[in-house]
Amino acid sequence: MSVRLEQGEPIILDSDTLPESTNQPLKLQANSYLAVPVRVQNQAQGYLVCSRATHWLWMGEEIQLLKAVADQLAIAITQSHLYSQTQDQVKLLNSTITELKKTQAHLVQKRKNVFSRSNGSRDCPRN
Repeated sequence: MSVRLEQGEPIILDSDTLPESTNQPLKLQANSYLAVPVRVQNQAQGYLVCSRATHWLWMGEEIQLLKAVADQLAIAITQSHLYSQTQDQVKLLNSTITELKKTQAHLVQKRKNVFSRSNGSRDCPRN
């Protein structure tokens, strides 16, 4: 079962075919399950699970719909990671800009000091 999920294949279970190791809450909640992996960069990040209280024969359209929803979830997860990375880069860029402005102001001040010293020595009469 886990091999099929890792390969991106949906799994259909019902209460009669659930493995004994399945958590008890799953057995109590429904009789039919459809699980589809949510894959990001070809790795399962989680599973989208639908269940029915009654025994249910999952149709191809339902499976395709759940796969499409899982694909949209994967896109949302990727977008979230990209947004977080972008925010980190913005913080780094702002910090770098602040440091550059400080350095620029310091260099401008040094230049003014050097320029005023060189002008001041010209104004002094030589003996």
